[in-house]
Amino acid sequence: MPGLDVNTGSIRRGQREPTISQQKNKERRITIMGSVKYEVLHNCPGFRGDVQNPPSTNTIEQYKTHAIRYGQWCKAEYGCRRVEEMAAHIQDYADMLVSSGKSAATIHTYIAACCYAWQVPLASIHKPRRHCYAATRSRGEKAVDRRADAGRDA
Repeated sequence: MPGLDVNTGSIRRGQREPTISQQKNKERRITIMGSVKYEVLHNCPGFRGDVQNPPSTNTIEQYKTHAIRYGQWCKAEYGCRRVEEMAAHIQDYADMLVSSGKSAATIHTYIAACCYAWQVPLASIHKPRRHCYAATRSRGEKAVDRRADAGRDA
């Protein structure tokens, strides 16, 4: 911090001390401009470490990614800045994912992360059911589909 003497903690000569209104404005900016990412990662009940049977490390990392995206969506749609405010909009997020055309498996993946992070039962969220026959590949065709004797329609 410029102007602050590290050894004594006092203001250096030639530097002005901030006024009370400047200090209040700084405090207000810190609370208003709080990061959604920080809020989600540090204040969500699921990420605090007090879960009895935690999933694998990779799953937790994916849950964090999707929870942050949900937090950013809540901030954009509803102006939510605190974790407590975001928990009420998980069903709205699921409805938005359905209306945007996401597959049932994708919706489940995104909503499972939110439910884990906010400790909401996944069964309480209404979402489309997943079916194995509806699964699609995003990384190209399967090798079996190129064979002449393939028994399935691709």
